Amino acid sequence: MNRWKAISVISMAVAVVCAAALGVVLAKGQQGPKWEEIVVMHAEILERDGTFFHVNGLDCNDVNGQGEYTFSVQEDTPLLWHFTPAELEDFKVGDRIEVMYTGPVMESYPGQLTQILRIDLLEDGK
Repeated sequence: MNRWKAISVISMAVAVVCAAALGVVLAKGQQGPKWEEIVVMHAEILERDGTFFHVNGLDCNDVNGQGEYTFSVQEDTPLLWHFTPAELEDFKVGDRIEVMYTGPVMESYPGQLTQILRIDLLEDGK
């Protein structure tokens, strides 16, 4: 009987260690970007087709935020207007937006933003 008790204790210890390791891996995967890695850019929408945006960075941005960029939003990307939820259809060509993004920017023309965190509609006329 002592042998089975020892096997049970060892099995429980291994299960606890595995669960803890899995928890650490999952927790690391759920962490958002660090604040220093987040970029905010103001832009005007040049083209929008479904979830695809083609924008021109405004002059109020630093030099890295000026020029043309493209990106696509995901189903869970927050879309806001005055801190209230907005619909994708609310974003029209000519609207000014604030794009919060992180991750690499593909250096093509236009530049491609890869990880969109949030888009805010800046127009007051909605």
